[in-house]
Amino acid sequence: MSFNKFLLLTAAFAPLLFFPSCRRTPQERPPIRRLAVLPFEDHSVRASHAWLARLLPFSLGRQLAGAPGLQVVEARSSASLPDATHELSGFFLARDGALEAHLFLYDLPSHKLARHQVLSAPAAGWRDLLVSSARFLSSALVSGAQLQPLGVTQESAARRLAEALSANSVQLAEDAFRAASEADPACGWCWLGWAETAARRGGRDAALSALAAAEKHRASLDPLSQHNLALLAANLNADSRAAAAALEKIAAAAPSDPLAQARLAESLVALREYSKAVRYYRRAIDLDPRAAAFWNSLAYAEAWQGRFDDALKAVARYAELDASANPADSRGEILMMAGRFPEAFQAFDESYRKDPMFNNGAALEKAALCWLLQGDSRRTAETLARLIEDRARAGDRTVELRRARWEWLTGQSALARERFSRLAREASHPLAPIASSMLALRLSASDPSAAAAILRTLAPARDPMYQLYSLYAASGANPSLIDPLRDERLRGELNALSLTLRGDWPRAAAAWNTVLERSPGGSDGPYHELLAFCLARAGNIEQAAAALGASWPLLHQGQMEFYDFLVYPNLLFTRAEIARAQGRMDEARRLYDAFLQFAGDRADLAQQAARARAAARL
Repeated sequence: MSFNKFLLLTAAFAPLLFFPSCRRTPQERPPIRRLAVLPFEDHSVRASHAWLARLLPFSLGRQLAGAPGLQVVEARSSASLPDATHELSGFFLARDGALEAHLFLYDLPSHKLARHQVLSAPAAGWRDLLVSSARFLSSALVSGAQLQPLGVTQESAARRLAEALSANSVQLAEDAFRAASEADPACGWCWLGWAETAARRGGRDAALSALAAAEKHRASLDPLSQHNLALLAANLNADSRAAAAALEKIAAAAPSDPLAQARLAESLVALREYSKAVRYYRRAIDLDPRAAAFWNSLAYAEAWQGRFDDALKAVARYAELDASANPADSRGEILMMAGRFPEAFQAFDESYRKDPMFNNGAALEKAALCWLLQGDSRRTAETLARLIEDRARAGDRTVELRRARWEWLTGQSALARERFSRLAREASHPLAPIASSMLALRLSASDPSAAAAILRTLAPARDPMYQLYSLYAASGANPSLIDPLRDERLRGELNALSLTLRGDWPRAAAAWNTVLERSPGGSDGPYHELLAFCLARAGNIEQAAAALGASWPLLHQGQMEFYDFLVYPNLLFTRAEIARAQGRMDEARRLYDAFLQFAGDRADLAQQAARARAAARL
């Protein structure tokens, strides 16, 4: 399974930051130092400097961002940061008109005291203590590292910033961040906090308002804060190119930060700039070779550009660093993309045997899909029977939905229709509305009046998930419900789906092409397939071949539930048509035959079955 599902880490704030954990393996290069900064205490009379004790751990992470070979994370204890190599703790003390910071740096896992330092400054010298503390860590762990600028200069703002960091609600945090920003308009950390918490509490408009206020003071903010504000704005505006531009500046400002390089790579994947993404994943790996997730992401970036051998090498290294079921699952997905279905089955089976509960058994469902793509109906049925039995034993409430979906995929639409209907009639079952929507969607092309009747029985959905299912279902039976949608991307996708279900192939192809242009790379598998299918049905075989390339699709679970009945086994028919047009008749016959293995009693969406039967006799 890819870790790039959905995609950018926009949280430029919050307790700093999100470093992946991985097992240690011997490396020739110096290992990454991972520092857990524990909460500081205030030993001053009447806790007069509790605000400074709260601010110090946060400021250390900000000042040391991008320091070569060092990751700094605030933590309640070192145990909460897997693979931590060092721990910092300490306290503040105000006495005799001076401030003292007592710092204790420990080696881990021995917990042996490595360095102890007492820093002193005049009572008003809190800024000097924050900077000196960062220099102490730099000299101890990464000598010569250049510190990032201190992001706050006014004490009133620093106090409000500490208050925001300690707040027990998003509303209180937003109010304190806003007050800190107003007290010190040059405080980039404060503006970031305000914009981030506004996004979490009030949504897009509130966050954009905070960003607009910050923009007036942009020139006075530290560079990293400027870039992170630009990133947040880009993500709120769904502007993937602006997001990549901001991440490129962040990566340049922190060239020794492996996570900054990996986040940039993720944004380039979204833009389908896969070769450039590979370069930045490799930079991240050079900086932190033990970060298992980087190797996994590199493998997918290689696979998405058709470099399957390089992808398998990367995923093999990933497997050396991660003992979970995911490396075998990733290997299976890459082999499936490469069209090596028996090998992919073995990888998925390995993943499932290692952990049957991983992703609710999705590995075994993908294993069944491998046999479908291979055109082996017997092994498909055997694998599905194993999946259904195991999931039922595990108490999976979705098992009947899975069974019905797969009955439809394998040409048993009458059985599937009855199973969907039976589940939909169980009014108390939480999945009943989803079963109704799934059935209506699958009937839209062949029996639109039945689909419309099912939709009329659905009560208005309040749950966002139920609303989404009902919208997909309505796209075929009642397309007028699509028009009022404010989400432009979803409206375009549902319009393309509606045109496909109605057999308007030229317009559907144009609509899917637009969907593809607006979709992030790495999550566009069904859209390529549906574009190619519609192009082929419209007679544009050459364009269909170009839309598919040399890869087979990956659909994540949500896409499977909405698109599986259109993608499978139709993708076999589409490839058969392309092979036939290109004169590869043996391959065409094999693909037509594989398609017919699963056509069954399904409604013939585009008179494919008769054409496939005729072609298979050529």
